Amino acid sequence: MMFVFIITNSFSQVHNEKIVISNGNGGLRVQNIKNKKVSVSGSFYYSETWAVGIIKLFSGETIEGYPLKYDMKMNQIDIKVDNEIKAISIGAVKEVDWTKNNGQKETLANATLYNKNVEGFYSILYKGKISLFKKTNLELLDSNYNPALDVGSEDKKYIKKEHYFIFENGNLIKIKKNKRKVLKIFYDKAEKVKQYAKENSLRFKDDYDLAKIFEYYNSL
Repeated sequence: MMFVFIITNSFSQVHNEKIVISNGNGGLRVQNIKNKKVSVSGSFYYSETWAVGIIKLFSGETIEGYPLKYDMKMNQIDIKVDNEIKAISIGAVKEVDWTKNNGQKETLANATLYNKNVEGFYSILYKGKISLFKKTNLELLDSNYNPALDVGSEDKKYIKKEHYFIFENGNLIKIKKNKRKVLKIFYDKAEKVKQYAKENSLRFKDDYDLAKIFEYYNSL
């Protein structure tokens, strides 16, 4: 079990806080986590609200007990410490477990665990024989301003796009999240899955419902 403490370096002219991570057997290691300038726009975030959760590092250590946000533009996890924002690069983060504001729990796994050529996180919607992942990407839209007609916006805009994958036998396969496409994944059990979804009023376009559909399939 890891313990996280905050200490203040009062001897420096610059206010720096350090996160001290204990490995539970008396050994301590001090790791500086840089201060972050807060962006005015919230559109870069995976979620606009803070969520308390656990950051699991590749080193085996954990950071927990602080409000967290995932900054998709900077590729880092923001950590709210009192009135300041700290940030840690996702390259050091293996997994984030948190509870969203709707009460649903979510696991974000470093994408390199499943594809070394991909940055960011996969949201693990369901894990089983056939797992269901979601990848949210931040994309920049160019200005749509037309000077001849003087219409549109001159500003560029960030948008979030979601992509869905199944993970089976060590392979990631991109899928479309619609009823017909998803049912094809289940082969000879498609009719049973279809009936189960109908009886339980589960929607194929809803992440939570789709995870329950995959859970049912994996139980067959």
